[in-house]
Amino acid sequence: MTDVLYLLGKGRSGSTLLSMALGELDGFFAAGELRFFWRRGLVEDRRCACGEHLSACPVWGAVAERVADLDADSLARDSEAVFRWGAVPRLLAGRTRGWDAFERWSAATTRLVEAVAEVTGAEVVGASSKWPTAPGVLGRVDGIRPLSVLLVRDPRAVAWSWKRTKTHHDMIEPREMDRFPAWHSGLSWTSRNLVVSLATRRSSGPRTTLRYEDFTADPRSALVDLGAFTGRAPDVDAVLAGRTLTVTQGHTLAGNPTRFSSTEVTIREDEEWRDELPARDRWVVDALTWPLRKRYGY
Repeated sequence: MTDVLYLLGKGRSGSTLLSMALGELDGFFAAGELRFFWRRGLVEDRRCACGEHLSACPVWGAVAERVADLDADSLARDSEAVFRWGAVPRLLAGRTRGWDAFERWSAATTRLVEAVAEVTGAEVVGASSKWPTAPGVLGRVDGIRPLSVLLVRDPRAVAWSWKRTKTHHDMIEPREMDRFPAWHSGLSWTSRNLVVSLATRRSSGPRTTLRYEDFTADPRSALVDLGAFTGRAPDVDAVLAGRTLTVTQGHTLAGNPTRFSSTEVTIREDEEWRDELPARDRWVVDALTWPLRKRYGY
């Protein structure tokens, strides 16, 4: 049985940075957005956080060898069928019996997580895909115990992040990541977190909530608490000095460009939105995220 620590929430909530920090702890491996392994990893051969294409990465290349008998193209389509908004009601209701795409994806995911644990020696595999129904789905996959962490961030900071220009560095030719207007980010923040709340209540695995601002204010306590949440007591002080995280060569799949950082990363809250997010956008996000925003203390 392999523990999968699954980060949930809205994109641009700090999951890449938190995943990087967790991945430095003894016994943990930060896999990144694991649901994209079949498409972005095997089919498109994008770059790992180590800078190599996945086929040449010492970690993911070894994982790929262990699942080489599986049809990556077919599993990419199956994964996309499972992880789409149209499938959310069916997954929340637990109606997966006789669903061929789900059964193929489930069997392949067992193989994939086993391969990751075997190659890395990890007791806990961290996944940061943030898809709301994933913990319940993973709870029906043989050999996996999902542990859910809802990571929330001030929706105004999230909206500002989605308006900024960021670049995909994992593609052969880097291109800009998608950007969205404030109203889109506000609606998405509310809907995503509402569905996560509903989905995790129906999941049998352990669950907890962490505010990104609490993580950046006291990263040591947050990492100690998450270690305890998994039933372990990793030596956080071995990788964290104050706010400075010592980063070894990471191997996260997909995610924010921050994952390509190495040596040291300073964990701090980015409050640029307070000065840069236009007043009209702030008003729109405030209106679209209340009262859920208040529930999380924003």
